Amino acid sequence: MRLGIAQLKGESLYETVKGLKENTCVQVFLGEKTSLYPKDLAPMDKVNTMIFCNKNCCKVYFHSPYTANLAKENADTSFSCVCKELKNAEPFGGSSVLHIGNNGKGGSIQNVSKCVNQAREQGYLSGKSTLLLENAAGQGNELGKSLEEIRLLFEGIDNTENVGICLDTQHSFASGMCDFSSHESVVKMFEGIRAYGKVPLVHINDSEKEYNSRKDRHQVVGEGYIWGKDKTSLESLVSICDQYEIDMVSETKDPLKDIITLGEIRKKIAKE
Repeated sequence: MRLGIAQLKGESLYETVKGLKENTCVQVFLGEKTSLYPKDLAPMDKVNTMIFCNKNCCKVYFHSPYTANLAKENADTSFSCVCKELKNAEPFGGSSVLHIGNNGKGGSIQNVSKCVNQAREQGYLSGKSTLLLENAAGQGNELGKSLEEIRLLFEGIDNTENVGICLDTQHSFASGMCDFSSHESVVKMFEGIRAYGKVPLVHINDSEKEYNSRKDRHQVVGEGYIWGKDKTSLESLVSICDQYEIDMVSETKDPLKDIITLGEIRKKIAKE
């Protein structure tokens, strides 16, 4: 398991990753968070990033723009954006993390599955890069808020090689998928999701809002409604991620504090 944070990309991707410690990860946007036109990485930037990541066992995750929506009837621009990210990630085995989309104005989860199949047909999922579809908090018309919707999504994908799920803990809590009240609740959530797809990445975020709020509001780990009072289920989550080599990335306002918290939990588990 690698721990990492979400941060802004520097002048180049290599400038961003070269400060990473061994066996860690990072998540970045290739452009503006709402722009569907991510920047292309220079060839040498890809090579330098590949060399560094291979040498130091590091992993790079790209987060697709929040406006990308493969569920739309006409998702050509979003589709091109995602494919461009996958192409950029190919040399160093990076991943593109994508919000599944929303079903407003005729959108559907079946359209997302079709786009994933199309990306494979065009060769964007046949190499080392992977596409990770992120579960939703349940706000508005967002898709991916329940196990049923995740099931429908993956049933429509012809080949799930190089396709997986990014599990966001705050989204799971806000959507009502998991209340994180116990070890058993975490195990049940993982078993439910992994029945349909692989989980290579967890977005480790606490919640500013109460359970089943349907609001996407992240909080520092241990300071929100999920783990503010009891970290028992957090220890279970870290243990599962260690066991299955699932990376964890913090997207809160104090990600470095989260990394320290998670590191302390790993040490505690190792002593038991």
